[in-house]
Amino acid sequence: MVVWETETGKLVHTLEGQQAIVSHLALAKYLVVSASLKSPYIKLWNITPEQAKEKRQTFPDKSGIVDVTTTCQYVVYRSDNGCDIKVWDIDDREDKYTLVGHTAEVKCLVITHDNKYVLSGSEDKSVILWHIKSGEGMHIFPEQPAAIQHLNLNRNDTHFISACKDNNITLWSMREKSLKAVTLSSRPVTSVALTNSSVMIYGTRDGIICQYNPKNGKTHTMKGHKSTIQCLVLSDDSRMLASSAMDPYIIIWNVDKRKKLKTISVGSTDIQCDVNHLAFSGDNRFLSSAASDKQVKLYRVQDGCLVTTQYVYSNLTSMKMKYYCIIGGTRIGQLLVLKIHYVENEGDECSDDDISQFGSRMFPHTQRNSSCCTVL
Repeated sequence: MVVWETETGKLVHTLEGQQAIVSHLALAKYLVVSASLKSPYIKLWNITPEQAKEKRQTFPDKSGIVDVTTTCQYVVYRSDNGCDIKVWDIDDREDKYTLVGHTAEVKCLVITHDNKYVLSGSEDKSVILWHIKSGEGMHIFPEQPAAIQHLNLNRNDTHFISACKDNNITLWSMREKSLKAVTLSSRPVTSVALTNSSVMIYGTRDGIICQYNPKNGKTHTMKGHKSTIQCLVLSDDSRMLASSAMDPYIIIWNVDKRKKLKTISVGSTDIQCDVNHLAFSGDNRFLSSAASDKQVKLYRVQDGCLVTTQYVYSNLTSMKMKYYCIIGGTRIGQLLVLKIHYVENEGDECSDDDISQFGSRMFPHTQRNSSCCTVL
């Protein structure tokens, strides 16, 4: 959909995200309501002049190995040569730094939750800690026995976990810059997560999720998926784990009891739709997912019900949630920021002030390139 200025006839805004042909439109001041006969969703769009002036943020990523700060200030991605890392400044719309240190292809990146540092893992068997704002290399962790395939940090950034191509999984201290524990998986590792108490969680190619506790050396398994684990993500308090696999389900688990809380159907067995990214909202009320069908979905954790769906024009390469905001990067180098205004009851009102306050509470310093998805 497009917005035109009636006096000049100029195109001022393009509204992206309607997943089916629009059949109904309504305009109320700076709000547009759209609906389709072929979609169960109603969309509410913010078309204020300030929003119309915003330019699409694009960064020159071709690798799909990307992470974004939750402040929406920097995008960190692998460069074209495979070994270097670029830090793209969203305000300047250009690469601010090139991080040089790896001697082989970078396979994974993860930004700390305080948005100050980024960890990179490479086929050169090393993990390097970088300072994002200065572009300086802060520390090179001891070389591992094989190429680094996966990295993950716990919520308070005190420890991180790395998984190698030979299925060695290592726990590291961020403060002491030292190795704390090692375990070897008997199955190929495809995803990792780390709890606030440093319990190491990893998914495998045969659909098994394992928990390794370095304090007692015990490993427990969680069974529910029937194919390769694609993604593991923990809630901020580490009480819940969400998992996706190459089957049409998302499973929400109780971490301590290792039991299923909810099983969410995301497709059919006939249509392949891989969920590659998952993220919990800060209050654990919602779970967002991004899949290979280019849809970002929002689920209510309490009952597993689908709340809304947002169509994007390219698959996501990274995704996280900050309050009720979904942040990510796409395959075509777009910065995606989706603000969600959740209306609890049918009688609740949604005004211009509600949307602006909702946005400013999350990002008081910017209103850059965001779209408001209101759930009625």
